[in-house]
Amino acid sequence: ILDRVDTDDPLFGYVVRSEAQGWMQGFVTVTTFTTWQPWFRWDSGCALSGICGDDWFHRRCDSSGAVAAGLEATPRFGDPDVEGVIWSKVAEISLLGGLGCGGAVLRGVLDELTAESEYEYVVLQATDSSVPFYEAMGFVRVGGMACYAPVAEIEARQASKGAGEKNVPGVSSGAHPSTAQPTVRPPARLRVPKHEDDRHMLVPRMYWLHKALRDALKQLRALDYLLAFQEPVDTTTLWDYTAKVKRPLCFTDMLAFVQTGRYECFTQFEADFATVCENGMTYNPPGTQWHDCAEVMLAQGRVILDRWRRALPAYIRRGMAGGGTAGTAQRHDAPARRGVKAAVMDNVAYVAEAYRDPDVLGYCHWTFPDQLCEDQFPSIMMAKRLRPPPQPLQTMLSTAARDRALAASPGDGVVQRGRRFAAKHSTSAGHNYYLGIFDEAGEAENAVYDSRMEHSDPLPAGGHALALAVQQQQAPELGQQLGQQGKRPAPAPGESIALLRRRLVAAPRPAMALRGAEALNAAGDVRFDVLDART
Repeated sequence: ILDRVDTDDPLFGYVVRSEAQGWMQGFVTVTTFTTWQPWFRWDSGCALSGICGDDWFHRRCDSSGAVAAGLEATPRFGDPDVEGVIWSKVAEISLLGGLGCGGAVLRGVLDELTAESEYEYVVLQATDSSVPFYEAMGFVRVGGMACYAPVAEIEARQASKGAGEKNVPGVSSGAHPSTAQPTVRPPARLRVPKHEDDRHMLVPRMYWLHKALRDALKQLRALDYLLAFQEPVDTTTLWDYTAKVKRPLCFTDMLAFVQTGRYECFTQFEADFATVCENGMTYNPPGTQWHDCAEVMLAQGRVILDRWRRALPAYIRRGMAGGGTAGTAQRHDAPARRGVKAAVMDNVAYVAEAYRDPDVLGYCHWTFPDQLCEDQFPSIMMAKRLRPPPQPLQTMLSTAARDRALAASPGDGVVQRGRRFAAKHSTSAGHNYYLGIFDEAGEAENAVYDSRMEHSDPLPAGGHALALAVQQQQAPELGQQLGQQGKRPAPAPGESIALLRRRLVAAPRPAMALRGAEALNAAGDVRFDVLDART
């Protein structure tokens, strides 16, 4: 509670006390939703988000994906290393507690936000036990993904903890920022979608270009030892600045261009950096500290950018613009500063490439800077529209996001966390069992299966994984019998039990748990009650 009160800005809320004694009975605080990750996306249909099959079947989730799409369309801007990325149209219920009055307090705040604020959505991080309460208040589970710092970078930061130095990607502890080395290593080959438009085929490379530029910009900003070029120039004080400088530009503007996907090639980024430095040398006379700082920064920055040029594959550097432009178009300045994304960041191929990045994980909302998010299960994020939805009812009732998430899931209750897998089992009664982190998806799924058996909680209706797997890939006639309600399969005449068990073991991953000998009775026949319970 102390951390949130200290960090959240703006912050408002209410405290409820008994009238006679003044005893606290409840409290609620509201802030503007803020993230501290360099890349973030709302998407309920992504299997990385942590919304598993149990959640889709037992809880209220954003099945159509419309709520997540609305959240993703809202503007955002800010420095993830300083004040955070601020979502100006999204409120957050940061703290809520009550002794019998929590519902009344929350309803009052929601009514006030709807009537008197410019917020369009309200989100929160729910605990396991509070999910039914928030569902009754109109909230639904939504998915979020974020790009986190690589484990090696976090470990290096932990090693230098307490040294009082600013962490810069690619710079060793105690070294000068000019020694920065490239930190992003794009894959040698990308999955390029086939499309009539040649420009569409270039979209996947844009994700890696933008990721590289995020770290490159941090390295360049660290060269500004006077901190004179970080923010826009105050023209009320320097009234003649716009008369001398053709296009005012600062590092905050470049951050906005990176975050909103305005850079289409590496050359544009280089040109904007040169503009920042040249503006400082144009306005400030030679011999002044600001002119000298800009001159040194330009020389050192060109060395850093040259290292990036040699490290990045040519197809990444070229991006979609081919590398021939001189800088970002000035018409993008205002939209970028408002946090309005470029269309390429919502392109299906761009998003798919982002999800293949091992640094992109299901979102963990309230964590410490040096905490490894790979070792945690994604947070339970819930959202609610404050005003009537703009989407037609048909869109709201679709299950597109749910179907997409289930199709891409690595296993029952399994969520990929970087190069490892987390496992969770949620029962229809609302109990959640977090089962740990595993190196293989099969190990995680076996842990979920064991938890189901321990708590007598079979897969929900519609989750008949073994029947579907066998029916579609291995043994159509056996799968059809398993899938028909009220019928149980029997071995064909002359077919051995060993052969039947081999067919089950050969099925896809959901059938792996049927290897156990308890699936057979003392006579060696298949125990169909065990099969039914497990499937």
